[in-house]
Amino acid sequence: MLFSLNPQIDLIWRDWGDESVAMEAASGRVFLFDPLSSALLACFESGPQQVQAAVDSLLADLGSPTDSRLQEFLRAALDRFVALGWLLPGDA
Repeated sequence: MLFSLNPQIDLIWRDWGDESVAMEAASGRVFLFDPLSSALLACFESGPQQVQAAVDSLLADLGSPTDSRLQEFLRAALDRFVALGWLLPGDA
């Protein structure tokens, strides 16, 4: 499935070693993310992307293209971004 960043979302990121904090400017809410989840969201910054392509790209970068636990973790992170409204299905 194809997803893209929600154009209504304005995220301000700060990184501290193994953690990243994102503040959503419109709501003022702050969210804590691990580096892998942050990298996953970054995959969608350049434009709409197939979910599996983003997951495969990150797994290849990690040298773990067949790691099912990492795939499950990334899918859960994607679900979280969709639930937050940060990623939208289609080429929105």
